[in-house]
Amino acid sequence: MPDGSLVADDLARRFYGGDLLALLDAYLTLLLDWHTTLFAYGIALESHQQNTSLVLDEVAGRPRLRLLLKDNDGPRVNTVRLAAVLGGDAADLCGFDDRRILVGGDAPVADVFATITVHLCAGALAFELARLGRAPLPVLLGQLRARLTEAVDRLEAAPGAAAAVLRHRVLDADRLPVKAMVTAGSLLSKRRSGASDVNKFYVTGPNYLAPGR
Repeated sequence: MPDGSLVADDLARRFYGGDLLALLDAYLTLLLDWHTTLFAYGIALESHQQNTSLVLDEVAGRPRLRLLLKDNDGPRVNTVRLAAVLGGDAADLCGFDDRRILVGGDAPVADVFATITVHLCAGALAFELARLGRAPLPVLLGQLRARLTEAVDRLEAAPGAAAAVLRHRVLDADRLPVKAMVTAGSLLSKRRSGASDVNKFYVTGPNYLAPGR
């Protein structure tokens, strides 16, 4: 902003009484509830910052926050989970030209959930807001873990143990996947890296959401 403040500061003033953490909390609640719900169907979207926008207005004097998603051209879809939830109707949803979208297990879908939704759409905000002095990093990461835990808990009744998968692979994991696009996108032979998709070739890093990290 011209005065040096963040767009997030202005949105917090306009819609949340100046409480930036309240705005962030509303955003995280919506973001994580949406993407964990999709995960229960076996879907993870390539919904990084360029593909996700906030839509804010007021209804009856109260803030209403929505997500505007676009350009999700590289999702992962676990056809086994999707078919188990939707039955035969799932076949009509899987006619993708790029067959790399389709997978037969939860792991590739959880990797996209971690690297896109958790790292880029949530974790990056926590680290940057902490760097700018808006709140201590442990507070911001604690808020993220709390909202993610609540979203995962809401999946307890979902079929296929979706909640247990996300706890094991994200919340309670010692390490999380991290994109390795520099290596995967180089001129090295893909036989050396094993990368079939430069956007989904991973190394791992410490789980910054783990308590005490």
